[in-house]
Amino acid sequence: MSNSKEGLQSSAASGSVLHVDQNGKHRQSHRKITRKSAPFTTSERLTHIPSGKPVLLKLPSGHLKSVVLQAAAEGGVREGDDLISLGKFGVFRGSQIVGLPFGHSFEIVGGDKGGPSRTNANGGVLGKRKAGDEEQDLLDQSEEDVRDGSAGPTSSTEPPKGGGAKGKQGKASKEAGLPTPGQLRVVIEAPGAEAIEETDATNELYADGDPDSAYAQTAQLLTTIDISALKDAGVDGKTIIQQATEGNINFAQKTAFSQAKYRKRKESKHMRIFTPLAPTPSIMAAHNAERSAEKMRGLREDSIAQMLSFANVAAGGRYLIVDGVGGALTGSVLERLGGEGRVLVIGDNESPPAFESLAQLNLEEEHLSILRSLHWAATEIGWEPQSEIDGQHEEYQETRQELLDGDWDGLLVACPYETISVLQRLIPHLGGSASIAVHSPFVQPLIEASARLRYIPELINVLITEPCLREYQMADGQLPNRTSIRHVKTSI
Repeated sequence: MSNSKEGLQSSAASGSVLHVDQNGKHRQSHRKITRKSAPFTTSERLTHIPSGKPVLLKLPSGHLKSVVLQAAAEGGVREGDDLISLGKFGVFRGSQIVGLPFGHSFEIVGGDKGGPSRTNANGGVLGKRKAGDEEQDLLDQSEEDVRDGSAGPTSSTEPPKGGGAKGKQGKASKEAGLPTPGQLRVVIEAPGAEAIEETDATNELYADGDPDSAYAQTAQLLTTIDISALKDAGVDGKTIIQQATEGNINFAQKTAFSQAKYRKRKESKHMRIFTPLAPTPSIMAAHNAERSAEKMRGLREDSIAQMLSFANVAAGGRYLIVDGVGGALTGSVLERLGGEGRVLVIGDNESPPAFESLAQLNLEEEHLSILRSLHWAATEIGWEPQSEIDGQHEEYQETRQELLDGDWDGLLVACPYETISVLQRLIPHLGGSASIAVHSPFVQPLIEASARLRYIPELINVLITEPCLREYQMADGQLPNRTSIRHVKTSI
């Protein structure tokens, strides 16, 4: 296989998808496909929060955080292992939400604040907050408030006294040198759910001016120290935001849209709300694109959906995959198949690839049982194993023979290799009417490949598409959630 010289130039690149169909009818297949006799039921991994597996939490800031929750009853769980730190939003015990259904939002009430520098890879808390962290939180919080004209005077730099949970639980955490976790409260109504009604107010009647001016400093009657005192007293974020808006002399003079943006900014700082998300391929792709877009090669959730559609991925099918995006493409295909069919991944390693995205999806053993892997050398006709055949190598030979028997239903490619070399190697193993979908962050390699594929009579419907995913600022109630336009609505 030859490596292409393409390099990622922009992490925001959406990429393009090449779609090709095999000409001819399906040949009669002699393969045996096992189908479930039981009726279809929704997997528990999509309905209830698991223990000991990665879970994505949506924070008030809109970012996603991957954590591993531990149930309190599990053996070997040390003190503090079930504590989950969300940075400035607080600390909570993960055992409190294990087993609950997805779809609920939770607010952290009371407790200490965590810090990203004192959390492990699973989001668990490693140690106690430093003495100066509270002062730094006040400084970080005041920067945007001054820009809004909503910051009050901070005459004292004394950190507020920690409220925290009282009783044996809080005392035990303090003695162990760990932050005190807050209590969780289920949020019945999500913030910002109400529709916005336009008024006659405009933004021209109040002055933004210099954020350091005396006018901006006194526009908000509720100071940051007052807000910290309310949090320590256990006042929920909704009440704090209500008092902040009532104490802002500029709020009534803003338009309804500006008022909604103001509330949204305050919710991202004061609500301390998080939402556990079900491990779907869409959520997983969004998280990976946010964390490392270069590693995903611009493969977004809409691009994955388009590839699954172009390749006609369905339960019972057999598909070849060349995955260079950390298993995001492989995991999406496995979930779509639901344990019926076959998935063969072609890669550089002789051992099965360790795809981290498969762990994020929390796929069941039934889904993973249909996954097989081969390295590129084994795809050659004259390849011979160097060692003697044992049980493991015998299974490997069976997988290779399954590839050589052909009649595969589709090919999906998302890797840094040269597109045409990958297709020339694997197209002979496809069956009649099979579909091919290739993703690349750059359109030029796909243009060169499509120009050569058009001369192959067995291939038809060579098509290059460029997914469009735009983000718009829309007020709640102004645009329906589902539209015919392939754009993203960002609620305010």
